[in-house]
Amino acid sequence: MIADSRKFLIVFDLDGVICKPQSEGEVNYIDDPIEFHKANLECPIPVAIDYRGALYFHYFPPYLDVLFNYLISCNCRIAFFSAAIEFRNVDLLKEFLPDLLGDSRYEQLQAEGQFAVFSNIHLTPDNKKDISIIVNQNQNEDLNNSLLIEDQPQNAANNTSCIQVISLCAWDILSQDNTSVECLPKSNTYYLLGIFVSYFNKAMLCGVTLKEWLHSVGLDKQILNNPAFIQEMILLGLQEVQKQYPDAVHYGEEYFQPKKPKQQFSSMKLISF
Repeated sequence: MIADSRKFLIVFDLDGVICKPQSEGEVNYIDDPIEFHKANLECPIPVAIDYRGALYFHYFPPYLDVLFNYLISCNCRIAFFSAAIEFRNVDLLKEFLPDLLGDSRYEQLQAEGQFAVFSNIHLTPDNKKDISIIVNQNQNEDLNNSLLIEDQPQNAANNTSCIQVISLCAWDILSQDNTSVECLPKSNTYYLLGIFVSYFNKAMLCGVTLKEWLHSVGLDKQILNNPAFIQEMILLGLQEVQKQYPDAVHYGEEYFQPKKPKQQFSSMKLISF
């Protein structure tokens, strides 16, 4: 898709970024996850993993296949870094990725070095995620073009560029109203796609590194209190998704509706009795 000699490393956290895990007894599911999938056909089928003696269902936002395929087409190597224990992370992704991408494509991409998994044993002594241990300098990767995607940016080591997502932890997975603010995290894929489309289709072509660009637009800081920016990125990502899925919709529109002005009382007359 984009001719460039540079290689990029994009590292995803799992919980709150790629999936929302919930234990079997945490919510009254009403035949969930079957009912969930019937009501959310655009979302991947939830994955159940036995973790620490409890069954957890992992729910995924829509269209992650578009996000991953776009990144791979832009010379990105995708990896995952979760502070959970290794077998949970590996088992979850082995269940999820083949269903998302298809068995043969998943196997091909994995053979090409995609989808490496890093876990709690790879954290720094102070329990931070340092993605310098993932960078493959022999493959023309470097920290200036590497990025960690987190719902909790404080988990990133000081040398690790990090952006914050619309955390899936805020997603009401049982909501039937896609315009409600509780469904805004379903737009996480659009949001991330918009960010990468902005970089790879514009800034990268000017020779700017990913790290430089993130700093220039303030994405290396917590920018998720800026609804206008979030909306811009979501709509840009949505356009990219609609190239493959024309029926894709905008989630969480209520978040972006202008607030009604408060009633002004300054001009009212005071009446004495």
